[in-house]
Amino acid sequence: MVFAPSESGRVYLKEFDGLTWSGLVEVESVTALSPQIVYLENAPHIFYARALGGDYRIARAAVKSGGTFVLSNLSPATGQFDKVFLYNAGTGQYQDKTTAAANTSSADVVHSASGAMLNSVDDCIYLGKSSKFGVAAMILTPAGAGGAVAWEYFDGVQWIEFTPYSGAYHFDFADRLVYLWQDGASIPGDWQLGNVNGTNAFWIRARVTTGFTTNPIGTQILAACKLDDFSLAR
Repeated sequence: MVFAPSESGRVYLKEFDGLTWSGLVEVESVTALSPQIVYLENAPHIFYARALGGDYRIARAAVKSGGTFVLSNLSPATGQFDKVFLYNAGTGQYQDKTTAAANTSSADVVHSASGAMLNSVDDCIYLGKSSKFGVAAMILTPAGAGGAVAWEYFDGVQWIEFTPYSGAYHFDFADRLVYLWQDGASIPGDWQLGNVNGTNAFWIRARVTTGFTTNPIGTQILAACKLDDFSLAR
């Protein structure tokens, strides 16, 4: 059996061999929901919804191999972004905010030149993953006001403007899940890998087209959805 006590922040496994129960084995030190187990080729495969912050979670897998677990996200398109860059147009400087975007520390996704995530025209936030992705969760402290952004993807040559499937979003709500595309079939075929600040990835950027009167400041930026439950189907 597998279980994840909410107060422990861990996922545990206990196995029964027909006579006795094993000791308590830690699968992963994370807060999780709905852990489930199935045996494939006599190896336990454990699935659960890992918490990233707030109500945002990702589907996670742990496969026991010998005495250890091989951990992975069920989809490479979900989870934390591989890279998050902030670009300040006034200074022409990129700053790497990947760690700040992944953690739950409040109001730490800011560019040092402006003290904000986005401020003036042509400031940008770049979101990159090694695989194509479909969502971007924005948790801001505070949300912005008075500004506007253009959402763009890179086609290998230039940036192409698009409207997210969930509608225009100008960082004016403090907690918003932006659906970039309707589904996998709607992902642009010309979305290509590109190099931004020395990192090759699939990039989406939000570029300021109208400066903000109240600047948005980021707390978390994730490639994840809100999951209330998780069910295994075979």
